Amino acid sequence: MKKILTIIIVFPLVLGSAFLLDRYNKNLTKITPYPFEFTAPLLDKNIEFAPIVIIGDRLSKRLSSFIPELTEKLSVKLSKAIKIKTFAQDGENIHRSLQKLKELSKMPLIIIYMGNNDESYERLYQFKDAGLVKRNFKLFDNDYAKTGMLIAPFLSRFIYNPTSRVELGPHTKHFDKELSDARIQNMWSINFRLYEAALNEMFNLGKRKGSIIIPITSPLNYRTLPKRSCYGAIDQDGSKDLKALQKLIKSGRYRDAEILSKDLILLHPSHSAVLHGHAQVMLKTGKQKQAIKYFKQAIAFDCGNKYGNPVYNSILKKYADKYNITYFDFEEMINKNIAQAGVFQDEVYPQDIYYQNLIDALADRIKNLLKL
Repeated sequence: MKKILTIIIVFPLVLGSAFLLDRYNKNLTKITPYPFEFTAPLLDKNIEFAPIVIIGDRLSKRLSSFIPELTEKLSVKLSKAIKIKTFAQDGENIHRSLQKLKELSKMPLIIIYMGNNDESYERLYQFKDAGLVKRNFKLFDNDYAKTGMLIAPFLSRFIYNPTSRVELGPHTKHFDKELSDARIQNMWSINFRLYEAALNEMFNLGKRKGSIIIPITSPLNYRTLPKRSCYGAIDQDGSKDLKALQKLIKSGRYRDAEILSKDLILLHPSHSAVLHGHAQVMLKTGKQKQAIKYFKQAIAFDCGNKYGNPVYNSILKKYADKYNITYFDFEEMINKNIAQAGVFQDEVYPQDIYYQNLIDALADRIKNLLKL
């Protein structure tokens, strides 16, 4: 009888210990459960200090081409030109930008960040682990678990579900495989959460290190036609009505188009082509605020979209407000002119005049911050 009782007591303890030991060995010690790890430095360890640094993706890299103009505007009253460096790269997600800041031996006074256009450029988690990644972030959001990990970080190795980590090297690896609509939406939802965690960490890092971060929202080209609705094809009648709507818009019969588009929106509220058509009608009938709302939704439900998403800009604004950080709403700055043709050079880049306007605004802001 004693042997049976011993087995009943000891066996669960051994099993539980083995489970915890397995978790400990498979996990890394980290508060935020990122499903990836950096395997090599992203910056040269001997990189020179600059008081102003630009980080971000392809849009930020384009902004960096205006560094000479920004330098000139900021150096008017200085005996020596102020130094501005850029770490922006095509295809760079926020995690790479954040890692670069962490690698600096001395943080810059001013950090200009414009990203979120390339968040899906590189795979950040193993698709088979999608459920585990989501569960880990639920644990991360638990105040008791987070407090425990902040006090004793090693506890994270017991708390989080082990995942197969994606290794990120010094160069981005473009992930361009065709995915199903369901997998794309699942990837977006996880990438939104990863972006949110990294942005919060970036703003917190700036606050702790005494750096001033100037975040900039990413411009979205509302005129780009949706490529593939996340919710597939509409029925035959809906397809006929959508074609009829496009003909009405093309012929300038906007009042008739408005009646039809309102009916289509009620029947297909999540279809990207319907949303885009309705947005066009709203714009043509002078309802610009409504047009922007539906253009954003059309982008959000376009599973063929490889670039920016309005959700990222919403997250950026939310966390900037949380940290009392003043941001530049570049998207809003550009889309005041949405009714005009030729605002964008292509699907991604606005005309240079808008970047020049942004440089002027940044120069004024930085002058005030640094008392130049």
